[in-house]
Formats: sequence, C-alpha cells, structure tokens
Amino acid sequence: MRREAERKLTYRAWTGDTNALRRIVSTIDVAVAEPIAHEMDEIAAVERRTVEGLSASTEPDESETTGLADELERKVADEIAQRKRNFAAEEFERQRGYAADTAERERKRLLDATALTVKAELLHEDGTSALVTNSADDLLKNCDLRTIGALTISRQTGGKYDSPRITLEFRRQPKYSYQRAVEFAVVGDDLAWVRSTFASVRDELARDVPWWQFLRNSVWAYCILSVLYLIPFIVAAIRFNPAILFLGAWVMWIDITTLFLLKRYLLIPFELLEPGQKSTASSRGFVVATAIGLLVSIGSLATGLA
Repeated sequence: MRREAERKLTYRAWTGDTNALRRIVSTIDVAVAEPIAHEMDEIAAVERRTVEGLSASTEPDESETTGLADELERKVADEIAQRKRNFAAEEFERQRGYAADTAERERKRLLDATALTVKAELLHEDGTSALVTNSADDLLKNCDLRTIGALTISRQTGGKYDSPRITLEFRRQPKYSYQRAVEFAVVGDDLAWVRSTFASVRDELARDVPWWQFLRNSVWAYCILSVLYLIPFIVAAIRFNPAILFLGAWVMWIDITTLFLLKRYLLIPFELLEPGQKSTASSRGFVVATAIGLLVSIGSLATGLA
C-alpha cells in the first residue's frame, strides 16, 4: 500500500525581491534533481533490459545446417541460414531503434512533466486580470512586478499524476478568510525527501517574512477593541441613558473599520520588488502597530474611567 507524507506551511505576509524568488526556485530545482535522475535511470534500465532480451531472441539457430551430407543441400541450407541471420540482424536493429525511440519519448515526457511551472495572475487597471504561464526568468523579466496579484510555483518529480510534488503559492490579497499570503506544501512517499525539501524551502521563505505578519490576523485586535470600547459605554448606559450604547456601537465600528483599512492598504501580504529596491514594509508595519496601540490605550483609559 502506497502511503504519502505531506508537510504544509503558511505565512500571512512575504516581502522580497526577485533575487529572493530566484533563490527559492533554485532550492526547488536542487530538491527535485535527485528523484528526477532516479526516474531517468529507471528509463535507461528498461531500455537496456529490452535490448538484452532482443539479443537473445534474434540469434539464428546454427544447428539447422549441421548433419547435411549432400553438398547442394548444405549450400541451400547455408543460404537460408544466412538470410535468417540477415533478417535477424535487421529485425534486431529495428527493434533496438524502437526501444531507443520509446526511451527517448519517455525521457522527454518526464522532462515536460517535471518542468517547473510558474503561473501568475496579472492585475489590470480596469479591474480585470489575466493568467499567464511562463518560466520564472521570463516572467520576472517581461512583466511589471506591481501587476502580479498571485503567483503559483509548482514542480513534481515524476511523470505520474501522483508523483511527489512541491507547490508554492503567493497571494497579494487572499480572496477567502482561510487563504494565506503564502501557502507551501511538499507531498511524497519518501519521508526523508519530504522533510529535507520542506526544511530547505522553508528556510528560504522565512528570510523574507516581515515581522508584522501577525498583525494580519485581526481577529484578536477586533476582540480586544470590542471589549475595551463596549465596557465604558455599557457602564455609561446603565448609569445615565441606554441610548449611549448606540454611540458606543458607532465608535467601535469606526475603530474596527479604521483598523481594517490600515491592514488592507498598509500591510500588503505579498510584495515582489526589484533587486536593490528598498521595502517600506517595516515602516508601514510600525504605523499599523502604533495605531493599534493608540486605539487599545484609548479603550483601556475609557474602561478605567468607567
């Protein structure tokens, strides 16, 4: 029974340049090189066994011309044996050529199946998008990096649909709450290969994960702000006028909306920069962290006064 091992990893943000992305691609190439070489060796072994089998099956039977006393019969038999040898040699060459062609097709199919695939979603100014598939180098050279909304890098180590594979996805703005800016997975039946590949790619990814990625998870901030801002308004409503609760709801809504907008436009989940281009991600993260700190401080003060 074939059992697969799988390792997954997600990050809420990633900010790096094209050189960092090329290092990741290179790491993936190194990881799949050995399994692909093993598949190539298997194809060569099948071709070699096929040729060896042909050599044994096309040898002519020399015993057909022995024991013939008559010279004419012997000459006729020798001629027939020679023709058989010629036919056997031609058949052997034909079958060997077929085996070589089959092996070459298998090698090409394997290389096509295991080629690194890069798919990019390019965002247009009119709100539409286009899906482009290209090599990593061509994509990074020929497109505007600012238009890349999503990037998927995948590679497998064999020609079968269930071959061991590596998948890496980047998203500028995840469409669903369960999606992350970076999703990375390694699947295979060789546990040692899965672990080593996962560790090497993870180490490269982690180098460009910004410190503020945890701020992308706003659930905790929403909960804290809701509690801190609702408590003083609840107390005031009990002491003075229940209508104050409506004011509290409005204030809380404004705070949460402000936090949402800051997170959306300042904490960009996925940024791909030109080599040497300075990232403002750390500064933007500091602005959002300061804003959250101020909102929490104001809420705490209001709760304490209440």
